[in-house]
Amino acid sequence: MLHDLFDAISCNPHTAKNPHERFRNYINETDDVRKEVKNVGKLLESIARPFCTTVIVNSNHDDMFSRFLARADYREDHKNAIFFLESQLRMYKAIEANTPNYNPFYDALLNEYDKKIIQTVKFLNVDESYKIKDIECGMHGDRGAGGRRGYLAQFARSQTKTITGHSHVAGIIRGAYSVGTFSKLRLNYNKGMSAWTSTLAVIFHNGKRMLLTRNKKGFLP
Repeated sequence: MLHDLFDAISCNPHTAKNPHERFRNYINETDDVRKEVKNVGKLLESIARPFCTTVIVNSNHDDMFSRFLARADYREDHKNAIFFLESQLRMYKAIEANTPNYNPFYDALLNEYDKKIIQTVKFLNVDESYKIKDIECGMHGDRGAGGRRGYLAQFARSQTKTITGHSHVAGIIRGAYSVGTFSKLRLNYNKGMSAWTSTLAVIFHNGKRMLLTRNKKGFLP
């Protein structure tokens, strides 16, 4: 299972109006949205295995593609103008057809990469449950109860065992587990002291869970 599959560095709404960050993306050649979407497809192909299904949890970074379509101005973004308009047209057609659970990011993946690879992947919709044993794994963790932001202690108060990934911080509070991140541990937006770790969760056949954190020696429990 993967969270925040799409980093959205090429169309991050938090930096869209920041000329310095946009120039940084230009210099680093990370300002091409179509290219970033294709790179996601390459990642999915590299991790695909015939004996298992790759499941993508609906996450806030993936949703940044929708925000890109809702807020960006193609007239001021020549590099992404054609891709923006192509994706925007599919979005409007989906709205016109009242397509249920339409996700423009997943649709863009299908259009930009090998459909056979993408169609082997299960993309979860918003609030779609996905349980392994008795553990709810379909929540990213950014959304909490009653419209509030999600956090580990809140999930621990629920009656369901959970594994979430939004915080990028490994943690366990009763039945609620949180994994880390496999991005770089230092990005432009996490300043100061950070608790981010490269941590994944393993669920065993008997339903027990373990967090494994990667360091220079490999993965350690």
